[in-house]
Amino acid sequence: MSRSSYTNPDQPIFRSVGEDVGKNVKDEDIKCLAADFMTVRTTSANCYPYWIEGGTIEVGVDLSGKPIKQDKFIWLT
Repeated sequence: MSRSSYTNPDQPIFRSVGEDVGKNVKDEDIKCLAADFMTVRTTSANCYPYWIEGGTIEVGVDLSGKPIKQDKFIWLT
């Protein structure tokens, strides 16, 4: 099996802003890579969020003009 047959687990498709299913992220949008590095699993029943240190982004500003920050997560299996 060639290296190109494998998928990198740290791709944007496996990331989300926020971890709260139903609030920050839709359950059907959750994807993670299985242990074989080829199978993509879906939904929070098969994946769990892992906080990305330093991955905080600004998603807007509040009424006082202060930035609203949200953590980024990668979904793992």
